[in-house]
Amino acid sequence: MNLVVVTSVIHADSGKSVFNSDERLSQLLNKTISSIRLKIPNSHIVLLEGSKINDNEYDIIESFVDEIYFYDIKGLNKTEGELSLILNYYQSDNFKLKYDQIDNLIKISGRYYFLDNFNFDLYDGSVIKSRKADWTNQYVCETRYYKVAKKDIMTYIMNLKKIIVKGIYYDIEHSFFAYNIVPCKHKINKLGLGGLLAPTGEYIED
Repeated sequence: MNLVVVTSVIHADSGKSVFNSDERLSQLLNKTISSIRLKIPNSHIVLLEGSKINDNEYDIIESFVDEIYFYDIKGLNKTEGELSLILNYYQSDNFKLKYDQIDNLIKISGRYYFLDNFNFDLYDGSVIKSRKADWTNQYVCETRYYKVAKKDIMTYIMNLKKIIVKGIYYDIEHSFFAYNIVPCKHKINKLGLGGLLAPTGEYIED
């Protein structure tokens, strides 16, 4: 099984997104989830939702994914919110009960999606992209997408807890590099990912 965790906040806090909730939901389902089904073989998709959704939204989402996990992150910043979402899921019975079946753990941020040039089988082992941030001149890891191989999953989870214990270093991207969160065999230089930035609506791809 390739366990794919998708971090999502359908109902974003005021001022954080130029897209309304319906648009964010549509991007999540028709772009992110659809591209996962197309590009990740034997995928088990878990939506990690950080906002409160209504019954109609739940029913729609449920028909696209294999599992929905809720954790309210209202009022938290991006780094705190994402860390809370993924760590709470990894500590849940939902995750523990399927751990032995997992071959790879893949994380992708909601509303981003895999492009035609994305090749899941290109690398064996764990992969993440790193680069130098312009505003700090320090290295960061791109957390929009990464893959953790089975043998590295427990190390990855333990490393995530280091951020909580030692403190966030600037933001989640800087922290991932500083604490070597994903113990990579490969550091990729292209993600094969596209999407629209929430604050501006600008399209980016990498």
